Amino acid sequence: MSTQTTTENLDGLLEQLEHLTVAPLRQIRNKADSLITSKETAEKQQALDEIRQLIEEKGLSGDEVRQFIFPPKYIHPHDPSKTWTGKGKKAAWLQAEIDEGKRMQDFVNPAWQGNQAD
Repeated sequence: MSTQTTTENLDGLLEQLEHLTVAPLRQIRNKADSLITSKETAEKQQALDEIRQLIEEKGLSGDEVRQFIFPPKYIHPHDPSKTWTGKGKKAAWLQAEIDEGKRMQDFVNPAWQGNQAD
């Protein structure tokens, strides 16, 4: 079905809806809401299935995926293995840097900024 035909069908349907009373319009709205919810759920599930398949195909570990989705808030600029999530006790490496006069914001991970809620 072409976009033109779909648009024409929709225009015709909308024209028919204008002649309905409130009660049948509410029934249509409820059915449409139900269809939308169902289709959104199906699309999300399909997306999750595709993501799972890609993770398996690429051999990514759970830790790698978590690190990508939830990057650490703080990271040492010269040693990326030193990180801190920003939760719980401050990482010893970060506290040592602060004790030397550096600022915490100097260690904010660029991948984190705007990505997480504080």
